[in-house]
Amino acid sequence: MGKKIIIGNLKTNMDYETVVKYIERIKNRITYPAVILVPTSLYVPYFKELNIKLAVQNIYFENEGSYTGEILPSQAKSMGIKYALVGHSERRKNLKENNQMINKKIKAGLKENMGIVLCVGETIEEKVLLETEDVLKRQIFTALKGIDDLKNIVIAYEPVWSIGTGKIPTERELINTIKFIKDFVKELKRGQEIKVLYGGSVNIKNIESLTKIEEIDGYLIGGASTKPEEFIEIINEVESLV
Repeated sequence: MGKKIIIGNLKTNMDYETVVKYIERIKNRITYPAVILVPTSLYVPYFKELNIKLAVQNIYFENEGSYTGEILPSQAKSMGIKYALVGHSERRKNLKENNQMINKKIKAGLKENMGIVLCVGETIEEKVLLETEDVLKRQIFTALKGIDDLKNIVIAYEPVWSIGTGKIPTERELINTIKFIKDFVKELKRGQEIKVLYGGSVNIKNIESLTKIEEIDGYLIGGASTKPEEFIEIINEVESLV
């Protein structure tokens, strides 16, 4: 089955005191090599003391210049951060990021040899209207436009209706959707294969059943990753099953 990637997106869920306690509780307890933590950028220096790969939650689409409030890929690289989330649904919705902007961010990150986690997914309205595949096609086609080499990119399928709701797609829905994404990318990019993670209400209660779905190459975990004991339990469960 191979190593499944586990990404913990901490979002903006913790203040300084909570971050300090969190780091103390996970320090030296995560040995699974395919774990990536995504802290709030303000707290990245504190997480660097852990022997865990780190990602930033966003990057800008330029590598030099003055852009107040943004994070340049070159800045992230200079701190030893090798990964970035791009296109998360919260940024698409709240900050009006479109597929063209996401494409530029991916290209900027790739110029610095960063690993990119491209987030895609449909809303509940789009799911009800049976538009999931059309939405994913648009998101992926534009996001990967002009990008020939996919070796530093993975896709995280995060149905928007599942994030933070406790609801997840059925096993059959996940198999079909992830297979669709892989087949579409393979057709689009001349036979290249891509890893596809699943994100959306992943927790200790459903991780065993999710891990048994071979089509899933890993997980993008939100809320559960902010709870040290549950996150470690999830990691241990995945490690034991793969």
